[in-house]
Amino acid sequence: MNQAMLLSLILCEFLHILEQIFLKFYNSITLATWALVIVTALLVFDGSQKGREQRERWKREDQSRRLQSLDLRFNSPGMIAARKRMANELGEKKLSQILGKPTPEIWPVIAFLSQVAQFCKEGLIEFTEADFAYRDYVMIIWLKYGSFLSEPSRRGQFGALEWWKEEMSHVTSPAAIDSELSAAASFVQDDFIEREANL
Repeated sequence: MNQAMLLSLILCEFLHILEQIFLKFYNSITLATWALVIVTALLVFDGSQKGREQRERWKREDQSRRLQSLDLRFNSPGMIAARKRMANELGEKKLSQILGKPTPEIWPVIAFLSQVAQFCKEGLIEFTEADFAYRDYVMIIWLKYGSFLSEPSRRGQFGALEWWKEEMSHVTSPAAIDSELSAAASFVQDDFIEREANL
Protein backbone atom coordinates (compact mmCIF):
# COMPACT_ATOMS: atom_id res chain seq x y z
CA MET A 1 0.00 0.00 0.00
CA ASN A 2 1.59 3.21 -1.07
CA GLN A 3 1.75 6.37 0.87
CA ALA A 4 -0.93 8.17 -1.15
CA MET A 5 -3.37 5.36 -0.63
CA LEU A 6 -2.58 5.24 3.05
CA LEU A 7 -3.03 8.97 3.29
CA SER A 8 -6.35 8.67 1.41
CA LEU A 9 -7.56 5.97 3.83
CA ILE A 10 -6.53 8.02 6.82
CA LEU A 11 -8.26 11.06 5.36
CA CYS A 12 -11.42 9.03 4.66
CA GLU A 13 -11.35 7.64 8.18
CA PHE A 14 -10.77 11.13 9.58
CA LEU A 15 -13.70 12.49 7.52
CA HIS A 16 -15.86 9.58 8.71
CA ILE A 17 -14.94 10.36 12.34
CA LEU A 18 -15.67 14.07 11.76
CA GLU A 19 -18.99 13.14 10.18
CA GLN A 20 -19.89 10.98 13.20
CA ILE A 21 -18.87 13.76 15.59
CA PHE A 22 -20.87 16.30 13.58
CA LEU A 23 -23.94 14.06 13.48
CA LYS A 24 -23.72 13.43 17.21
CA PHE A 25 -23.20 17.13 17.80
CA TYR A 26 -26.01 17.99 15.36
CA ASN A 27 -28.38 15.49 16.99
CA SER A 28 -27.47 16.91 20.39
CA ILE A 29 -28.20 20.42 19.14
CA THR A 30 -31.49 19.27 17.61
CA LEU A 31 -32.46 17.50 20.82
CA ALA A 32 -31.42 20.48 22.93
CA THR A 33 -33.31 22.83 20.61
CA TRP A 34 -36.49 20.77 20.85
CA ALA A 35 -36.10 20.51 24.61
CA LEU A 36 -35.69 24.29 24.77
CA VAL A 37 -38.76 24.81 22.58
CA ILE A 38 -40.85 22.50 24.78
CA VAL A 39 -39.62 24.06 28.03
CA THR A 40 -40.26 27.55 26.63
CA ALA A 41 -43.78 26.56 25.55
CA LEU A 42 -44.48 25.13 29.01
CA LEU A 43 -43.16 28.28 30.69
CA VAL A 44 -45.26 30.49 28.41
CA PHE A 45 -48.37 28.36 29.13
CA ASP A 46 -47.67 28.41 32.88
CA GLY A 47 -47.10 32.18 32.80
CA SER A 48 -50.31 32.64 30.84
CA GLN A 49 -52.27 30.54 33.35
CA LYS A 50 -50.79 32.42 36.31
CA GLY A 51 -51.47 35.74 34.58
CA ARG A 52 -55.08 34.73 33.94
CA GLU A 53 -55.49 33.60 37.56
CA GLN A 54 -53.99 36.88 38.77
CA ARG A 55 -56.31 38.92 36.54
CA GLU A 56 -59.31 36.90 37.79
CA ARG A 57 -58.21 37.50 41.40
CA TRP A 58 -57.87 41.25 40.75
CA LYS A 59 -61.28 41.27 39.05
CA ARG A 60 -62.92 39.53 42.04
CA GLU A 61 -61.20 41.93 44.45
CA ASP A 62 -62.35 44.94 42.41
CA GLN A 63 -65.90 43.55 42.28
CA SER A 64 -65.88 42.98 46.02
CA ARG A 65 -64.57 46.50 46.77
CA ARG A 66 -67.16 48.04 44.42
CA LEU A 67 -69.98 46.07 46.07
CA GLN A 68 -68.78 47.11 49.55
CA SER A 69 -68.74 50.73 48.41
CA LEU A 70 -72.28 50.38 47.06
CA ASP A 71 -73.39 48.76 50.30
CA LEU A 72 -71.95 51.66 52.30
CA ARG A 73 -73.84 54.10 50.06
CA PHE A 74 -77.07 52.10 50.32
CA ASN A 75 -76.82 52.17 54.11
CA SER A 76 -75.70 55.80 54.37
CA PRO A 77 -77.94 58.19 56.36
CA GLY A 78 -79.19 59.92 53.19
CA MET A 79 -80.11 56.68 51.44
CA ILE A 80 -81.70 55.22 54.59
CA ALA A 81 -83.88 58.35 54.78
CA ALA A 82 -84.84 57.87 51.11
CA ARG A 83 -85.62 54.19 51.72
CA LYS A 84 -87.83 55.11 54.70
CA ARG A 85 -89.68 57.72 52.63
CA MET A 86 -90.18 55.13 49.91
CA ALA A 87 -91.52 52.62 52.45
CA ASN A 88 -93.91 55.21 53.89
CA GLU A 89 -95.20 56.05 50.42
CA LEU A 90 -95.63 52.37 49.53
CA GLY A 91 -97.42 51.81 52.84
CA GLU A 92 -99.84 54.69 52.32
CA LYS A 93 -101.00 53.37 48.92
CA LYS A 94 -100.80 56.83 47.37
CA LEU A 95 -102.12 57.75 43.94
CA SER A 96 -98.60 57.48 42.51
CA GLN A 97 -98.74 53.73 43.12
CA ILE A 98 -102.11 53.39 41.47
CA LEU A 99 -100.79 55.35 38.48
CA GLY A 100 -97.50 53.45 38.66
CA LYS A 101 -95.40 56.62 38.54
CA PRO A 102 -92.62 57.14 41.11
CA THR A 103 -92.62 60.31 43.17
CA PRO A 104 -89.44 62.25 44.10
CA GLU A 105 -89.19 60.26 47.34
CA ILE A 106 -88.61 57.04 45.40
CA TRP A 107 -86.23 58.29 42.70
CA PRO A 108 -83.02 58.11 44.78
CA VAL A 109 -83.62 54.39 45.41
CA ILE A 110 -84.45 53.76 41.74
CA ALA A 111 -81.36 55.69 40.62
CA PHE A 112 -79.17 53.69 42.99
CA LEU A 113 -80.59 50.35 41.82
CA SER A 114 -80.16 51.43 38.19
CA GLN A 115 -76.48 52.05 38.81
CA VAL A 116 -76.08 48.65 40.51
CA ALA A 117 -77.86 47.04 37.55
CA GLN A 118 -75.48 48.74 35.10
CA PHE A 119 -72.47 47.52 37.09
CA CYS A 120 -73.90 43.99 37.04
CA LYS A 121 -74.54 44.14 33.32
CA GLU A 122 -70.98 45.29 32.66
CA GLY A 123 -69.52 42.62 34.97
CA LEU A 124 -68.13 45.23 37.37
CA ILE A 125 -69.84 43.56 40.33
CA GLU A 126 -70.65 39.90 40.87
CA PHE A 127 -74.25 39.14 39.89
CA THR A 128 -75.01 36.62 42.64
CA GLU A 129 -73.88 38.90 45.47
CA ALA A 130 -75.70 41.92 44.07
CA ASP A 131 -78.79 39.79 43.49
CA PHE A 132 -78.81 38.64 47.12
CA ALA A 133 -78.24 42.17 48.45
CA TYR A 134 -80.80 44.04 46.34
CA ARG A 135 -83.30 41.57 44.87
CA ASP A 136 -86.12 42.51 47.28
CA TYR A 137 -85.89 46.19 46.25
CA VAL A 138 -85.73 45.44 42.54
CA MET A 139 -88.73 43.09 42.67
CA ILE A 140 -90.90 45.49 44.69
CA ILE A 141 -89.96 48.56 42.66
CA TRP A 142 -90.47 46.76 39.37
CA LEU A 143 -93.83 45.42 40.54
CA LYS A 144 -94.99 48.93 41.46
CA TYR A 145 -93.31 51.05 38.78
CA GLY A 146 -92.05 48.65 36.11
CA SER A 147 -94.57 49.74 33.48
CA PHE A 148 -93.48 53.35 33.85
CA LEU A 149 -89.74 52.54 33.92
CA SER A 150 -89.94 50.29 30.87
CA GLU A 151 -91.70 52.81 28.63
CA PRO A 152 -89.78 53.25 25.33
CA SER A 153 -88.79 56.83 26.22
CA ARG A 154 -87.05 55.57 29.41
CA ARG A 155 -85.41 52.39 28.06
CA GLY A 156 -82.02 54.08 27.72
CA GLN A 157 -82.15 55.25 31.32
CA PHE A 158 -83.59 52.12 32.96
CA GLY A 159 -82.76 49.39 30.43
CA ALA A 160 -80.10 47.92 32.72
CA LEU A 161 -82.57 47.77 35.61
CA GLU A 162 -85.08 45.94 33.42
CA TRP A 163 -82.32 43.59 32.23
CA TRP A 164 -81.33 42.92 35.86
CA LYS A 165 -84.91 42.16 36.88
CA GLU A 166 -85.24 39.74 33.94
CA GLU A 167 -81.97 38.02 34.84
CA MET A 168 -83.13 37.68 38.44
CA SER A 169 -86.33 36.03 37.21
CA HIS A 170 -84.29 33.17 35.73
CA VAL A 171 -82.20 32.52 38.86
CA THR A 172 -83.31 31.01 42.16
CA SER A 173 -82.34 33.05 45.17
CA PRO A 174 -82.39 32.76 48.96
CA ALA A 175 -83.57 36.39 49.16
CA ALA A 176 -86.83 37.07 51.03
CA ILE A 177 -88.59 38.20 47.82
CA ASP A 178 -87.34 35.61 45.40
CA SER A 179 -89.71 36.27 42.47
CA GLU A 180 -92.21 38.68 40.97
CA LEU A 181 -94.95 36.38 42.22
CA SER A 182 -93.80 36.64 45.82
CA ALA A 183 -93.39 40.42 45.43
CA ALA A 184 -97.08 40.60 44.46
CA ALA A 185 -98.22 38.94 47.72
CA SER A 186 -99.61 41.63 50.04
CA PHE A 187 -98.14 40.12 53.23
CA VAL A 188 -94.67 40.04 51.57
CA GLN A 189 -95.04 43.69 50.58
CA ASP A 190 -96.23 44.58 54.08
CA ASP A 191 -93.23 42.83 55.62
CA PHE A 192 -90.84 44.62 53.24
CA ILE A 193 -92.46 48.01 53.91
CA GLU A 194 -92.34 47.47 57.67
CA ARG A 195 -88.64 46.51 57.57
CA GLU A 196 -87.74 49.55 55.48
CA ALA A 197 -89.89 51.97 57.48
CA ASN A 198 -88.21 50.85 60.71
CA LEU A 199 -84.63 51.37 59.53
